[in-house]
Amino acid sequence: MPRTYTYDNNFDNTDGDGDNLDGATLTTIGTGVGITNSPLSAGTDNELVFVSVQGTPTNSATYEGALLSTDPNLTGNEYVSSFTASMRLDMSEIGDSVLGPSGNYQPDGMSFSYGDLGTYRPNVIPTGGRLDYEQGVSEGLSVRIIPYSGSATGRGSMQITWNGNVIGTTNFTGSGSRDSLSVRQAESDFNISVSDTGSVSASFGSFTVSGTIPGNQWATADQSGWDFGIGGRSGSAGGTIYVDDAQINATITFCFARGTMIDTPAGPIAVERLRCGDEVVTRDSGAQQIRWIGARSLGSEELRQNPNLRPIRIGANSLGPAMPQTDLVVSPQHRILVSSSIAQRMFGTAEVLVAAKQLLALEGVEVVEDEDWEQVEYFHFLFERHEIVRSNGAWTESLFTGPEALKAVGPAARREIAMLFPEIVARDFKRRPARPLVKGRQGRKMAERHASNRKPIMC
Repeated sequence: MPRTYTYDNNFDNTDGDGDNLDGATLTTIGTGVGITNSPLSAGTDNELVFVSVQGTPTNSATYEGALLSTDPNLTGNEYVSSFTASMRLDMSEIGDSVLGPSGNYQPDGMSFSYGDLGTYRPNVIPTGGRLDYEQGVSEGLSVRIIPYSGSATGRGSMQITWNGNVIGTTNFTGSGSRDSLSVRQAESDFNISVSDTGSVSASFGSFTVSGTIPGNQWATADQSGWDFGIGGRSGSAGGTIYVDDAQINATITFCFARGTMIDTPAGPIAVERLRCGDEVVTRDSGAQQIRWIGARSLGSEELRQNPNLRPIRIGANSLGPAMPQTDLVVSPQHRILVSSSIAQRMFGTAEVLVAAKQLLALEGVEVVEDEDWEQVEYFHFLFERHEIVRSNGAWTESLFTGPEALKAVGPAARREIAMLFPEIVARDFKRRPARPLVKGRQGRKMAERHASNRKPIMC
């Protein structure tokens, strides 16, 4: 079952431990930053202050910034499938009478990120651990607000980035002396929402932006070591940035297929870390490059309405010694290699491919029960031809582009595959399988014979 991760902090010591962090970690550079009462806030309570340059900076190396990071504590095959975040955000220029030596009065900006917080861009003044927190992370998702116009990256806009690439942008227009945001964007709501399909939306006051993480990259991203981060900074300019009443609500899901180890020339690699162009060891053709890879998520309601889509768990050693080495969870139609004398007698060939759902007669092979799942994510990858690969130590098929298999990947993926392999849409096209494909009744009968004779299906 999924769990919910929640971070809720008004920075007024709500947990009573005296540090005002509520389990988060805070990094600060400069004076007047961190958890304190901003001179521009209306009340006497604390805020998380990133920038507080209220006087003239003394030199061009002046830097103020802060980063609040919080860990969703992912374990095993868990990943954040969706989340929302909200906070009150204030951004202000300093007055025209106080000019920073860089020639403006403006804080550089801030960002909200979920990703590897070790991938913030280093600042051009490489001393004192200075990082461009406003630009967001280069690995993961960021929504960045670069408030005022200028020559720096993203200036005068709110942008969504994925792995450092902009996937959504909106330009600010206002009445400020630097023709972007108004002189003070006083305590406006800043909201972010990310769906399980990778749709991202954000708003700051009256400004909105949206974007979609390309392909299946949100579903397939390796989130190991990822954290939530709220960061902001200013260089040698001025102004104030602070946030208050920060909330993060994330849905954390155990992914059944995630974590399946696929044999590659570099050793076993988790399926969600594989990318197009990576090489995988195949039974027949040695190392082969992946031409296409994708994932499809099915929610609990869809699985309840379509029990035929529920995953199959193949327990460790249930197909033969160390086959698989650890439990393997696959879609019902995913075919498993059988290599045995029983297959030879039944089909005239020792090696055949059988859908996992036809192997339920074998001890250790079962349908995953309702209480064990809330969301299932199936990964698929294609080679130049149909291949057999090793998954958790068991031999299984790559995606076979027959009509039924293509139904499983969804219409967008089918269009993408058709662009790579245009021949598959031809009416007379017949894909050649890596081994004979055994149909349902025959497959069940073969599994029953292995079970009754206590013979492994991989000899």
